[in-house]
Amino acid sequence: MIVCGLRVPSTLDQRERTAIQQAGVPFSTLTRERIELGLTDLDDERTAPLAALRRAIAHAS
Repeated sequence: MIVCGLRVPSTLDQRERTAIQQAGVPFSTLTRERIELGLTDLDDERTAPLAALRRAIAHAS
């Protein structure tokens, strides 16, 4: 893996950090999964990380 810097508005950062606290996972894990899910819309395979799907199902319940 590589390290990359990302500039985001402070409001978006706060929303992400709130989601991270609720999910109970590391910042990089949830942020990486969100990027993967966003890119999934561009793929023909339509795959998503299992952990992200589980969190989405738990959140919907």
